[in-house]
Amino acid sequence: MTGSISGKIDRYYQKLLEEREREKAKNKPLIEETDVVEFFEKRLGFKATAYQEKLLRDKSQFILARWSRQSGSRGSEPAAEPEDDRQDLPTRV
Repeated sequence: MTGSISGKIDRYYQKLLEEREREKAKNKPLIEETDVVEFFEKRLGFKATAYQEKLLRDKSQFILARWSRQSGSRGSEPAAEPEDDRQDLPTRV
């Protein structure tokens, strides 16, 4: 025979405890927050702007969002204006 009776009883008891923990956790939500914006603020430290909150709370199946990666102020220094040598050329739309 392999293993002692006390070892088998210990393994069985350990499996029983793990099963009870799984049963307890089955009906428990994975996260405490029910609102996605609240989740971002509490867990990630991210404060969404008004348009980002609107996007995060949208329940649509498909969403197309298009905006710049960096927007808003760039600090205390004004952004340098790029020099454009092609101002007099006609544009095609």
